[in-house]
Amino acid sequence: MTVLKSPDDPATIEVAAVEKPALELSFIPPERARRVLRLSTTVCFGISILVFLAGVALANSPALSPFSGVFLTVGAVLFLVSSLVALARTLIGTVAFVQAVRGVGELSAGRAIVTVAGNLFWAVFGMLVAYVGTIGFSRGRQLRRRGTVLLPALRENAEWTDREITLDASEAPAGLAERWRENGKTEHASVAAFARLTLDLMALGAPPTLVAAANQDSLDEIRHAELCFSLATALDGTRWSPAPFPEAGRVPALPRSRPLALARLAVTSLVDGALHEGV
Repeated sequence: MTVLKSPDDPATIEVAAVEKPALELSFIPPERARRVLRLSTTVCFGISILVFLAGVALANSPALSPFSGVFLTVGAVLFLVSSLVALARTLIGTVAFVQAVRGVGELSAGRAIVTVAGNLFWAVFGMLVAYVGTIGFSRGRQLRRRGTVLLPALRENAEWTDREITLDASEAPAGLAERWRENGKTEHASVAAFARLTLDLMALGAPPTLVAAANQDSLDEIRHAELCFSLATALDGTRWSPAPFPEAGRVPALPRSRPLALARLAVTSLVDGALHEGV
């Protein structure tokens, strides 16, 4: 309201001021802009997974393999961001649910519950993928195919039980011998894993010190496996050894792209060589 006073007439004249509309600086309507920027959590994860799969596909193409590392990195970053977005929206949805119950929020209680449940699912999914991808469920350097750890079967055979071990097994807990045989299977599989590492190192032109160290580690794993199976035999008197392990020859080789191959070798060495061996 604007107030005007005339010098000749003391009477006050009130004139309603006309509000001018604010200058619209955006060429996109506000509602549409919000829809563009606010992607659903499912869409965020879908985009990250598609980008990552595109990187995997490019790695199998000799002409396009140099670009696969970029796609894989971008996909992994987007997946991480999507997981954080899901976690943040879970917290926001929880607050919205509490407000809805108190009758002060903009969302209904039902919609808030759906928001919390959906984003909580994606947040847990993201954390589970990160856990399996970096920690896994194995010990030491292992062979994997599509993320699955490969272990040999067992057969009645004395080849891996020749170590002389003397002990009193009269008070050994039930099942202890089988536990040692399971441990022996992981040690036996590690022999093949270090053999694969030797081939990868030679393919990348590694110096002889690294190649020699990988072979020495493979010999150590043979000794570990023999000790495990021999200890199991000393516990229950039966002789079991690893069966033929054809899966060891079906493990995928490193990617054709040298930068991607070096990156993969570095990551597996950190996870298997440091974390799993540390455990």
